[in-house]
Amino acid sequence: GTVNVASGRPISVGDLALKIGTILNKRELISLGQHSYRDSEPMFICANIDRIRNMIGWSPRFDLDTGLKETIEWSKTRANASTISTKKANA
Repeated sequence: GTVNVASGRPISVGDLALKIGTILNKRELISLGQHSYRDSEPMFICANIDRIRNMIGWSPRFDLDTGLKETIEWSKTRANASTISTKKANA
């Protein structure tokens, strides 16, 4: 079945956006409260990790900040590698 792999700690969508903006040194691009919320928008995100914890004893090894930083670095590395490959192919 489906399991959630997450911290299991709630965070508001706005706080998550601000964390990502801060890591990218682009926090000034995050503008909260400019538009009203839609009824379908979540006010916070929290994954229930009870199922994976109970099934296999899993627990998170990274906090959110560390996970975001590592994910962003991984993404930048892949983007750079893709750019280099494209330039070589076009040379």
